[in-house]
Amino acid sequence: MENFNIIRLASRQKAGAHCYFAPFFSRELTSTGLVELNGGGSKREIVMADDYYTRRSPVTGESQVAMKRPRYTGIATFMRTPLAESLDDVDIALIGVPFDGGVTNRPGARHGPREIRNMSSLTRGIHHVTRVNPFELCRVADAGDVPFDEVFNLDKAIFEIEAFYKKVHEAGVIPLTAGGDHSITYPILKAIASPERPAGMVHIDAHTDTWDAVWGSKFHHGAPFRLAVEEG
Repeated sequence: MENFNIIRLASRQKAGAHCYFAPFFSRELTSTGLVELNGGGSKREIVMADDYYTRRSPVTGESQVAMKRPRYTGIATFMRTPLAESLDDVDIALIGVPFDGGVTNRPGARHGPREIRNMSSLTRGIHHVTRVNPFELCRVADAGDVPFDEVFNLDKAIFEIEAFYKKVHEAGVIPLTAGGDHSITYPILKAIASPERPAGMVHIDAHTDTWDAVWGSKFHHGAPFRLAVEEG
C-alpha cells in the first residue's frame, strides 16, 4: 500500500484531534465541531453529514453503515468505506491499481487490490492505541480501480495510471493506493508532483528500485525511483 501525501492523526479523538493533509489544509476537531485551516491561516467549519457513510439497500430501503455490519457481509470495499460515485465530497480516495506487468519475476500483485479490499474488512473504525477515528475527521471512500484498456501494452498502461491520478489530484483529493507492482509508483508520482509543489516520498523496501532499462523497457518494477529522479 502506498501513500504519497502526509496524513497525520493526533493521539486524541476528542477536542484537539488533528488531521493534516499536507500541503493542502489541516483539520481540527474542536468541542464545537470540525474546523478546517487552509495554508493562508483562515478557518471554516466543516459539516460532516451523518449519512456520509450510510447507504440505502435497493431492495429493503433500509439505511445501513457497512462499517457497523458483520465483517463478512456486504460488497468488499477498502476498509468497508462507501464506493464513491464521484469525487465531489471525498477527502481521501482509496484506489486500487491491479497491475503487475512490470515484474521481472513472480507475477500476482495484480490481485492485490481485490484481496486487500477483502482483508481490510477487519479494520476497526477507531485506532486501538490513539483512539482516533479518522472517518470522523475525513470523508474517506473507495474510488475503485484504475481501468486498463491495453493491459498488455506496458507503456500505455503506465500512461493510463498517470492520467487516472491526474484527475484525482486535480479534484483536490488525496489518494491512498494499493497495488500492483512497484512500477505503478512512477506514474502516480508523476501525476501528483509539479515544479511548484514537489512530492516527497518515504520508501521502505529491500531494494532501491533504481535500475536502468532492462529487457527492452524502462517501465518495470525495479526502476520507478530512477525514473522519478530523472524526471525531476
